[in-house]
Amino acid sequence: MKGLSEMQEPCQFLVVCGKNKRMIRKIESLKPKINKPLKCFGYVDNVDELMGVSNLLITKPGGITITETLLKGVPMIIYNTVKGQESRNYRFLIKEGMAAECKNIDRLKEITRNLLNSDKKQQELIQKSKEYINPDAAYDIADIILKSI
Repeated sequence: MKGLSEMQEPCQFLVVCGKNKRMIRKIESLKPKINKPLKCFGYVDNVDELMGVSNLLITKPGGITITETLLKGVPMIIYNTVKGQESRNYRFLIKEGMAAECKNIDRLKEITRNLLNSDKKQQELIQKSKEYINPDAAYDIADIILKSI
């Protein structure tokens, strides 16, 4: 947050921490130290609305989050991964051009700046996502199951 707040580009931060109370306190403590508007959320049930007002998502590649992001058509930067499924998600998203790769804060600032200043780069990530995402997948699966019984 501190590193990103140093960017000259106008932006605001909407941070969703879920049920991680320690993270909420940590993010809240940053408010006086950064020069950008910052809103911190705990657990929310309106992630789709928050994504709907976002130009960019910086996230780790958890399955639910990336699925919602791809369906919503929000450009995504993958910043942090853990071993297991998230690392496989990460490799797939980067390989297929559906997310921007980032491993350190300097690169995060550079990528964020580039994406915020380029509608074309944002659209490239969104277009790649649209090539893979089927918004009706759940209905298609249900239909296949119903036809098989």
